Amino acid sequence: MVETSQVLGDKSLVVIFTYAPAGLGHLRVTDALYHGLPSNVIPVLLGSDDKSISFIHRITSVHPMLRGLMEMTQKGILEDVFTYLYRNYLKSMSENIYNKIISILDQRIELPRTILVVSTHFGLAHQLVEVKEKLKREKNINIYTIVQVTDDSPQHLWYVSGADIIFVPSKETKIELMKYGGSLGENKTRIEVVAYPLSPKLGQLLLDKEFNTRQKTLMPYSKLTINIAVPVSGAAVGTDYLERLIDILSNQSYKYIFQVVSKSRSYTRPFLERIKDKNNVKLSACATDRDTVDEYERIYSNNLISLEITKPSE
Repeated sequence: MVETSQVLGDKSLVVIFTYAPAGLGHLRVTDALYHGLPSNVIPVLLGSDDKSISFIHRITSVHPMLRGLMEMTQKGILEDVFTYLYRNYLKSMSENIYNKIISILDQRIELPRTILVVSTHFGLAHQLVEVKEKLKREKNINIYTIVQVTDDSPQHLWYVSGADIIFVPSKETKIELMKYGGSLGENKTRIEVVAYPLSPKLGQLLLDKEFNTRQKTLMPYSKLTINIAVPVSGAAVGTDYLERLIDILSNQSYKYIFQVVSKSRSYTRPFLERIKDKNNVKLSACATDRDTVDEYERIYSNNLISLEITKPSE
């Protein structure tokens, strides 16, 4: 039986990860997949230049009326209309991703026979399938596109017609996306349910002492602190909610310690300024996406985390 390291380490294969800086979740999944590869595989990272998703997330986080409008476009007929328009917009902007892949290929000493692309954001995935056949014809190479869904909310934009396989985190999301694909008259795209990829560092077993400490924190009268991880969305989604939740839980018990990690950006900075002096908040504000993901993993490595609060909108 051929091992994974042999297949992915083949010199005739190029592995490309595409991602969009639209949220910490997308980056964490990309990072987990990247570091889960065999040591002999060195993938290429390809980021998106499209700022529209981050912009949409940001303004809907700040403005309640716009947030309500955005939520309306994620259900029923309005979602279908929005999906159709935005998908066509993405495809119309696919020339940039085509040029980037051509640039990657031109830098190779030998032209690969196969490209394996893993997308953790639907934006680049739609653009990739748009240029897939063109790349096949011009470079005479096989291209396989994998979409890793990083939102367990069955948004129709995650259905990428033409992808070779789509991995989703739940059966419910699979059913909804298959139903949507059927409504388009397209049901050839394979969809499989796989749990969210986690960094290999988070798969380490607790020591006996750490496990016992974790059990003790669950006891009602224990005085041990309860660490809660709060990774802030890269688009600053739901920060008002997070601040209220921190205040409410803090008033209920002194035991809660909030390990907040965020990229420091113009639209996350007001939230970070408001919480930085709270007694039970330990804040890690990072300058880059890479530093933010590394700090997130460091928090888990150095603390016993009992609960994580992710993007409130989901």
